[in-house]
Amino acid sequence: MPLGIFQQCQNLTTVTLGSDCEALSDYCFDGCPLQHLYVKAVIPPVCQSNTFSGTENIFADCMLHVPVESLPIYRNHPTWKQFQHIKMSEATGI
Repeated sequence: MPLGIFQQCQNLTTVTLGSDCEALSDYCFDGCPLQHLYVKAVIPPVCQSNTFSGTENIFADCMLHVPVESLPIYRNHPTWKQFQHIKMSEATGI
């Protein structure tokens, strides 16, 4: 994903990342007031050290939706486990 792809999208509250998403760049959500982040990837995408930089309170305020079978993986991942709200979603109909 290109550097800062959604950077400063100030009305962006929901994003869906497809099942083929493998990595997220630095600052990709910088300045976005995300409320829902849907990740269809069974394997958590690789995050750069600043992927979520500039996203004030994203880990506390944003609901992370992940495939049912991947919930334990996301909850134990060094980066993704920082989300305080992780919800299971059907893999095919997120």
